[in-house]
Amino acid sequence: MIRSIRPTTTYDGTLTIPASKSYAHRALACALISDNRTLIHGLGNSDDERAALGLLEQSVCQPNFIQGVLEVPAGNKLRFSSAQLAFGESGLSSRMFTPILANGEQELT
Repeated sequence: MIRSIRPTTTYDGTLTIPASKSYAHRALACALISDNRTLIHGLGNSDDERAALGLLEQSVCQPNFIQGVLEVPAGNKLRFSSAQLAFGESGLSSRMFTPILANGEQELT
């Protein structure tokens, strides 16, 4: 039997992540590259997670917490108010987000 898997541009569902900085980084990266509104429950408070969240906060999307849930609004989030972005001392954020940011149209340092 041959089955074909066709790509889709629409995703709908819920992703529940445990308090894990590795999963949180991936969820925040997905929120950054998605054009859709994203809700993330259960974020932790590690230095790496704060660095990744800080990157989203530097974007034009203006994420905010509503009753402990991070809401990342819909829209193009790969635009930043400043061309200089900081990851703090988070090597994981630097490794994960650099290739994503390289795909944006804005020149960043």
